[in-house]
Amino acid sequence: MPLPLIVLGDIPAINPAPAIVAAIKQGAYDFIPMAHIAESLPAAVRAAIGPQKQTGDKHFALSGQNYRQIVETAQEGIWIIDENFVTTFVNRKTCELLGYPAEEIIGRRNVDFREDKNPFYTIARAEERKTGITETHESTFVKKNGDLIHLIVATNGLFDTDGKYIGTLAMLTDITERKAHENALKHSEANLSAIIENTTDLVYSLDRDLKVITYNQLFKNTIKHVYGFDVETGVSTLDLITGFDAEMGNKWKNIYRRALDGEAQQFINEYTFGPGRVFLSYSINPIIEAGRVIGLSCFSRDITKQKLDELERERITADLLQRNKALEQFTYIISHNLRAPVANIIGLSSLLSVMGSEDEDTLQITNSISHSAGKLDEIISDLNQVLQITQTANENIEAISLSQIVKDITFSIGHLMEKEQVNVTTFFETDEIFSLKSFIHSILYNLIVNSIKYRNPGATPAVIISTEITDGKLAITYRDNGRGIDTSKYGEEIFGLYKRFDTSVEGKGMGLFMIKTQVESLGGTIAVNSILGEGTEFLILLPQMLLTKQ
Repeated sequence: MPLPLIVLGDIPAINPAPAIVAAIKQGAYDFIPMAHIAESLPAAVRAAIGPQKQTGDKHFALSGQNYRQIVETAQEGIWIIDENFVTTFVNRKTCELLGYPAEEIIGRRNVDFREDKNPFYTIARAEERKTGITETHESTFVKKNGDLIHLIVATNGLFDTDGKYIGTLAMLTDITERKAHENALKHSEANLSAIIENTTDLVYSLDRDLKVITYNQLFKNTIKHVYGFDVETGVSTLDLITGFDAEMGNKWKNIYRRALDGEAQQFINEYTFGPGRVFLSYSINPIIEAGRVIGLSCFSRDITKQKLDELERERITADLLQRNKALEQFTYIISHNLRAPVANIIGLSSLLSVMGSEDEDTLQITNSISHSAGKLDEIISDLNQVLQITQTANENIEAISLSQIVKDITFSIGHLMEKEQVNVTTFFETDEIFSLKSFIHSILYNLIVNSIKYRNPGATPAVIISTEITDGKLAITYRDNGRGIDTSKYGEEIFGLYKRFDTSVEGKGMGLFMIKTQVESLGGTIAVNSILGEGTEFLILLPQMLLTKQ
């Protein structure tokens, strides 16, 4: 005989459905909450033993209907299967979760709706339900539209009046969205872990007590190598360092304290290992949550190679500066201190030449001395010009017009231009620049004069000068139709001092050397492209900084 009545004790106010359904499925015609037993028990007893004829009977029936309505409107899915795992009841929420109407679920096994069709786990859990053990687990089901839904399944065994197991009641809670967030978080953590483990930096984090939270393997290995101890989660970094070196421990304590106060720390430490040195850069940053520093994220990188390279560059630069200073001093001594003695030699040799001599050998020696002294004077003068370039390079830049400089040059050599019928054409995309006027004037002057000196016989000298902005630099292109230079033969020597490639014209080989020296003093470069008998093209690139007044 089915149990006519169950008296329920403390029914949860928020989620009464599990207790109510369990009562109904255990065979009760109805149930009475403990709080309502005084008013409902008589009617419930009468209902169990005979027809309902009084007002209380109606109240009892309505009470059952109300509790059944709770089951259907519950926010959790309710799913009941019998001892053969066949569905005997599902509430409205279960239908919503799976996307099936109730009639398409009832009569089918629960495993038919699971992603994993293997009934092994269902059978194993049913065995536990038979012993009265309740259990909660996560399971994945397939909705009618094919989507997967992740559920928390809380199960209880159902028993008849004789205590025989008759099925299982399951309460279902949708955790699909939470599961997606968890998977995304796991994926993000996996990616972050992969980055941390594959970086060349030492990475670790500390809590406010300066205890290790996380670290990568490289940090663990380095600490083991440098200090000789193992790092584990939860250990105090200060205790480890202080035990190794008290002074260093105090230094790190101050660094960490400033970082915990919200001030990021960046610095470089130098360590001595045997005969060598190791340099590590550090970045200690506060971890802020809700406006409060809760810990520190720490990064360290081995910059030994970069630092040693930097120190070597500084040494080489200092050495070059010293050598350059010595060279300038040497040049100054030659160009100034030798000037007077050479002038005396020139004067004396000239006097001897005026006085004359009947001895032919003496006359020849006198002429040789005079010629050699003259050449030496020219060299000293050239050295003065080179020295002047390095001194002039420190002058302030100014706004200059390229077209005006070309006009000034052509005017200054107007007689030569007219005599040789030289045609100079300009195409200046950028006419005004900020640079050293004396250098730009000298560069263009030497190029134009060279084009006239080394003009192609039988052709009217033509010069084209153009400018454009390329790759962030000012490009000055200079072309002529002169004799050209055999770059395959003289390519490495074109800009050399006293290098000449056409002795049919008087010259010293200073022009192109001076041009290159001045261009490089402006921070630029110069390149040449020439075809013998057709002409020459020079490409001068000056830094973009010269285009804007500083």
